[in-house]
Amino acid sequence: MEGATLDLDGASVRTFAFTNGPTVHFAVLGNDVLVTTSRTAMSQSIRAKKQGKSVLADSAFRSSLSRITEHTTRAVLVHAGRFAAIAKQSMPAHEIENLAPLFRALSDTSAAIVLD
Repeated sequence: MEGATLDLDGASVRTFAFTNGPTVHFAVLGNDVLVTTSRTAMSQSIRAKKQGKSVLADSAFRSSLSRITEHTTRAVLVHAGRFAAIAKQSMPAHEIENLAPLFRALSDTSAAIVLD
């Protein structure tokens, strides 16, 4: 799959448009990989990163961050509720309605994959 590269807020962003699906934007800033489904979200993420904002100060990830040690080589943190909110933007109304109980359950859920 070929993507397009664009400059967004001074960062190189790789964009992939999926047939019948979302457009996904990827950027690498330092050691961070940013993944969003909208240019607006990517722009906000880039600006936040450049302003020194960090997941390290986000209380939703406190438990996940506690699993990271000096031996950790990779960590992926995902806030399922925030991810679901993004996914809903691309879903038909009937699917959102059917998944409403799941979305409520995920509202305060975060997950981590930590490799040592």
